[in-house]
Amino acid sequence: MKIILGTAQFGLNYGVKNNFKKLTKSNIYRILDTAYKSGIFYLDTAESYGNVHQILSSYNLSRFKIITKINYTKNISEPTIENSIYKIINSLKIKKLYSVLLHQPKKYKLNELKKIYLILLNLKKKKIINKIGFSIYKPEEYYSYKKYFSPDIVQGPLNIFNRNVITSNLLNDLKKSKIEFHARSIFLQGLLLMTDRNRYFNKWDKHFKYFQDELKKTKLRDYEYAINFVKQEKLVSSIVFGVDNSSHVIKFNNALKLKNIQISPKLSIKDENIINPNNWNIL
Repeated sequence: MKIILGTAQFGLNYGVKNNFKKLTKSNIYRILDTAYKSGIFYLDTAESYGNVHQILSSYNLSRFKIITKINYTKNISEPTIENSIYKIINSLKIKKLYSVLLHQPKKYKLNELKKIYLILLNLKKKKIINKIGFSIYKPEEYYSYKKYFSPDIVQGPLNIFNRNVITSNLLNDLKKSKIEFHARSIFLQGLLLMTDRNRYFNKWDKHFKYFQDELKKTKLRDYEYAINFVKQEKLVSSIVFGVDNSSHVIKFNNALKLKNIQISPKLSIKDENIINPNNWNIL
């Protein structure tokens, strides 16, 4: 299982636990140094992550493999997409990208999805990109897109509350098709690591209380429990997690080495108003 360091916090005011604060450049570089020393060689970036590429450009990224997500564009032509990819490569001062994923494939019409797939496939043949794919929020999105875009990688949410990729049988289907699944939002944007939450989440207090009871029973920290759940899923090829500082890199990496525990099925939630951060009404 590969570990991928998320970089949303590097370029955006991101994460409910971090009070949506952007990290300083010096902090970011310490995180990257620690990640490499800890055996983490993959970074997950995106065009929509603010100025993350600009920040990363002054760091030596030759030691890392870069996964980036590109935004929707109406101008889907080979020169436009290829220039956009080369712009990212040049800005990061690297030779090629490990992977390019569509950030919000639902914005594409199906004929557009097929068109950009063929363009990215050609860039893959040119060895500018190693792998292509897309990011999803719900399993049904994959089934809608797969006829028009055959991915190497699907990135999607998986955590103790949101187990939709498991219960829907998506992970098994991806395995059969030899498609990698990269689990993101394993801490639900930091919500699972908080005790002082916005009142919006009061509706789900019983789930948070049950989670705290589980932590006492297993004697694990919140992040250890959350990581333990995801790492037990053998059909997950990679875990994406973001951090606020370099010490988190070490803590999270060490948590992956802990023995497997029994994870309670009672923590699973179907309500999209909590498991999908896009639906959070936080004021």
